[in-house]
Amino acid sequence: MSQDMSREAYEAQLKLGEAMLRLQDNEDFQLVFEDKFTVAFAVTNVMNLATYNPERKSKCWEKMNARGVFHAFINQTLDDANNAAANLASMDEAEDTAE
Repeated sequence: MSQDMSREAYEAQLKLGEAMLRLQDNEDFQLVFEDKFTVAFAVTNVMNLATYNPERKSKCWEKMNARGVFHAFINQTLDDANNAAANLASMDEAEDTAE
């Protein structure tokens, strides 16, 4: 995340990160995305890789990749929020020093 972003852009990133944390605490999110999409889906796909033909294995890899992209999105959103919080704190400190 660029240090040249505006305060509003940092605040928007922080807001997204806070929303992501609330989602992760939500029971429905945990049931659908964590328990089913991530865990059960992963176990099924790994087991299928051992038995499927090459064409069906390709579909398994696509599904596994989708999970990886989803988790990368979650992690990036949280990382961006942490960086935004740090940059906002730096901005506040610079403003206090300037006064």
